[in-house]
Amino acid sequence: MARPNDAAAAAAASATGIVGESWTRRSAQFARDGFALSDGPVLPPDVVARARASFERIVARADAGEYSPQASMVAPHVQDVVHDLAAEDAGGAGGLRKVEMPQLDTSEHGIAELMNRPELAAWCQEVTGADWLQVWWIQLHGKPGGEGTDDAGDGTSIGFHQDKNYWNSSFDISENGAEESEIFTAWIALSDVGPDSGPMQLLRGSHLWANGLMQIPAFFHHQDLLEQRDVALSSVGLGPEEWEPVPAVLPAGGVSVHDWRTLHGSGPNHSDEMRMSLAIHMRTGRSWPRSNEPGENYLDQFLHDRRPHCCPVVLGDPAAIRGDRTAPIFADAAAEQVAKL
Repeated sequence: MARPNDAAAAAAASATGIVGESWTRRSAQFARDGFALSDGPVLPPDVVARARASFERIVARADAGEYSPQASMVAPHVQDVVHDLAAEDAGGAGGLRKVEMPQLDTSEHGIAELMNRPELAAWCQEVTGADWLQVWWIQLHGKPGGEGTDDAGDGTSIGFHQDKNYWNSSFDISENGAEESEIFTAWIALSDVGPDSGPMQLLRGSHLWANGLMQIPAFFHHQDLLEQRDVALSSVGLGPEEWEPVPAVLPAGGVSVHDWRTLHGSGPNHSDEMRMSLAIHMRTGRSWPRSNEPGENYLDQFLHDRRPHCCPVVLGDPAAIRGDRTAPIFADAAAEQVAKL
């Protein structure tokens, strides 16, 4: 993958005034499109197999009600959005599975092993140009198969949305106001994702629309992806020719990386198998958490806990403080609970 190493290419990558100089080492594709897809598997087959086995056991526990819908600092949890979408699933295979922080189930090791693999960190470094990376959140996504042929209203579609609209309350701009936090997602396919599997659709160049933050309705629950197009484009004053979704068709072990400003969503899974994936959310050294105390903010509450089963630094010095809080890992009872993991 080419990277803009010369001064002219670096200047072109930041010429919009939206991205800023801190992203000038990105790959040319990531700078232009707001995402990058691997050409093949990034992770070894045995690592993917162990992560998939952990995925399947965690989904079974979630289906059995073993994980709370309430946020936890010591265990995975299942968001209410899963129940909402499952309720809309007419005749499907039980609705969308979505488990937050699955790696906190320390009876399983496959997901923690995968997110700490050097191959994943190296590929993310190649795409983003970062010299320091920390995992700050993980989501398990299971999209059941057998959803028929209708692309609207199946209950497992994920409407086009921009992660920044949800995470902006957790990560800030720099103290001098000159830089925005560098946040992205590494989306890992644990099963083969074909065109009929409900692959993630990434909108090319949308990270540069409307100064990087679209003031649009919350589209996450929206089931008709085509209906969203006109609303989104009109909100930023663009025509339909700018709407260019690219499917993240990947083999098991393949990786897609996307900027937190990139619009993305996915339709129903028409294949016979569940689409299995992990969304590993990362930050570079140029990111600034908003909260000042551990546990104060829902999404950045784990930043202190850099153990392999929580939020490890996967590239660079694990002890380095990069825009981070300096207080102890957790407080009182929470610290005691974490010590037992």
